[in-house]
Amino acid sequence: MKINTLKKQTEQPKETITVESRRFGKLRLPGDSQLQMARPLLGFPGLTEFALFKEDTQAPLFWLQSLQDPGVAFLLLDPTSVLGYVIDRKELEGVDLELDSPKDALVLTTVTLRNPWKESTTNLRAPLLINTRTRRAAQLVLQDDAYNTKEPIFSEIKARGGRT
Repeated sequence: MKINTLKKQTEQPKETITVESRRFGKLRLPGDSQLQMARPLLGFPGLTEFALFKEDTQAPLFWLQSLQDPGVAFLLLDPTSVLGYVIDRKELEGVDLELDSPKDALVLTTVTLRNPWKESTTNLRAPLLINTRTRRAAQLVLQDDAYNTKEPIFSEIKARGGRT
């Protein structure tokens, strides 16, 4: 499996971490793939250390693997790449991630895979906000009811003229 992180392809990681995963087995990842949650993800109290990585550099999908529980891994989507997703700045109030610049922010949403896969959804109501500079992250719960917890991914892509 080809593993990629957010680091530029030309930069070589100085350290690596070993991650145990029920889904992927034993992984060796660059040290910069490690994230510290400012507060635990909803429904997962006590889990604050994760690794974020991609299997495919082209896809807007990431994996978030718990470093504390090998059985906890989430498939994440970059919603800005396929859904035209924007978070109002007011929603960021009270989130202390030391975001000095918008270019340091990465927003990802959790994906629920369905059978058939074209019925898969993403949770746009509770995105994960990551400071790519400090490697700190927090899950937001947006007050904006324009976003759903089960937003169909592929029907939205098709509606925008994309292929599924």
